[in-house]
Amino acid sequence: LTLKGDLAGGKTTFTKGIGKALDIKEVINSPTFTILKIYEGKMPLYHIDAYRLDGNPYDLGISEYEDEGIMVIEWPECYKDFLPDEYLEISFTYIDDNTREIEFKAHGKKYEKILEVLNLFIDTSYKYLTVVVSNDKNIITSYSSECFKRQSEELFMILDNLFKESNIKKSDLNAVYITLGPGSYTGVRIALTLAKVLCSIKEIKLYTISTLKLYAGKRDNCLVIMDARANRAYVGAYNCGKAVLNDTVLPLNEINTEGYDVILDGSLTGGENKDPDIINNFIEMMDEFDECTDIDHLTPAYLKESDAYYR
Repeated sequence: LTLKGDLAGGKTTFTKGIGKALDIKEVINSPTFTILKIYEGKMPLYHIDAYRLDGNPYDLGISEYEDEGIMVIEWPECYKDFLPDEYLEISFTYIDDNTREIEFKAHGKKYEKILEVLNLFIDTSYKYLTVVVSNDKNIITSYSSECFKRQSEELFMILDNLFKESNIKKSDLNAVYITLGPGSYTGVRIALTLAKVLCSIKEIKLYTISTLKLYAGKRDNCLVIMDARANRAYVGAYNCGKAVLNDTVLPLNEINTEGYDVILDGSLTGGENKDPDIINNFIEMMDEFDECTDIDHLTPAYLKESDAYYR
């Protein structure tokens, strides 16, 4: 690890945090006058301060220690000619006395892999089966197709194919994102059940969003109409990702579409059906998902508490 930043930027404090994680009992401080300090813990910590090497650098033989523990190099710019081909660069920017901005930059595939944030998105709430694997907001692979009442039959095959094509293992995932409803009774539960299993086994984060909100995406004045049967529809109105009309159930004759860009089942109110752009909406709306803090008690949003559902 190379630590870059001005004096008092937090580099040594960061190193102390590494030492705590390694259960090192010694006091960790800057090794400015000795260049290299070695601390013993769960694994060795090699702490180098290269500041005094500026203008007169020499090889400290760090390659001898690479496979034995964790090496931290402060002021790496004074030692740049001897850095290995692969390392993780960490930069510290002073904001105020209590705040630092920390940026990570990978050098080499080993550390690029470490910095990857792999997300899995699944939507089975209604008539679509959509799966996206992304590195942060960059799509690695995806699949989306109309698959009404067949999502449970095809989901695992699609997942398996996407993971194999991308050389990704389920154990590589950092987070799972799903739509929570409203939608079909069975459809909503498919993605939810799988997400609970994945997140419980590996203890990764689970994020959820209203199906209607995701389908609306960042459209201006968008009205999402989803068939709820018996002359009713699930309805939600959104403007640039923000709710104008909270998700609800309405009789078809009470739905006002004037002034809205209607998507999904617009034919129910005399308009046209329009498919949502689920894959791109997921990327655009990723920051709008809510983190689930109690996975065991997470339930689908069926909207059956609405009075209109029973009219």
